[in-house]
Amino acid sequence: MLLQAKHLKKYFQIQQGLFSRHLQVFAVDDVSFNIKKGETLGLVGESGCGKSTTVRLILRLLEPTGGSVFFDEQDILAMNYKRLNQMRARMQMVFQDPFGSLNPRMNIGSIIAEPLAIHKIAMGKEKAEKVSHLLEMVGLSPTCQNRYPHEFSGGQRQRIGIARALATSPELLVLDEPVSSLDVSVAAQIINLLMDLQEQFQLSYLFISHDLRMVKQLSHKIAVMYLGRIVELCPVDRLYSNPLHPYTRALLSAIPSLDPLINKTRLILKGDVPSPINPPPGCSFHPRCPQVKPECREIEPELIESFDGHSVACHCRG
Repeated sequence: MLLQAKHLKKYFQIQQGLFSRHLQVFAVDDVSFNIKKGETLGLVGESGCGKSTTVRLILRLLEPTGGSVFFDEQDILAMNYKRLNQMRARMQMVFQDPFGSLNPRMNIGSIIAEPLAIHKIAMGKEKAEKVSHLLEMVGLSPTCQNRYPHEFSGGQRQRIGIARALATSPELLVLDEPVSSLDVSVAAQIINLLMDLQEQFQLSYLFISHDLRMVKQLSHKIAVMYLGRIVELCPVDRLYSNPLHPYTRALLSAIPSLDPLINKTRLILKGDVPSPINPPPGCSFHPRCPQVKPECREIEPELIESFDGHSVACHCRG
């Protein structure tokens, strides 16, 4: 197993009101999953459900409140700064905003070469050759090294971000909604590039997205998050053919159909997502669930594997 996250938690302390009451935001609450070498795990859910916080805990960009993270059987959270910096060469991130993640004062060659210098991978002529090779790898010309980020389109900038992430020859790429700001056709090209790179280098991906069609194309497994918790986790084909959690069914029903002859029933959820400051007792989804039972309001369901690797946290399984 390449990556193991076990019972991850992240609670933020905030102050609210005239008398500065101390409150907790339950951003991530008991999240567990595994990623094998060469495998993609898609992490989906509404905005604010804790997806981006989860990936920042994985990379230790945030310190967790509880839980553990193991990469190649090594405890990430127990590492000192020097050891963590070495490990980060094996885990890289591609950000959501391809323009905001690139330094506008650096040319493209310098941006891609920076991790090579930081991790002392290549210097001088070897570094220049490596940068050229990385640009070709993501479908860009090596002659563009002296240009700056504002001279490229959004899709090209995301390719540059991918090239920078690949500079250290990582084993895991964390993709935080890498195509959400791109046109559909450009997004499809980026997804195809990521699939080709995964096949070529046996990369593992943690793919964060709210676009369930893109997730289906790239992922091997999908984890559905709601209010800081994973409510369903299973192989991608099983999720789309037989979703067990009511929230997952509602998400899938929102995917528009390209076939006008298909009469698709949309499942409309009532109410809003509860506040992570004051989550409801029992199942966090019960205020909006169309199948709610009395025990849903009192007992928090555990994420239990039902069959063939299909796990769901619901009292109304199936």
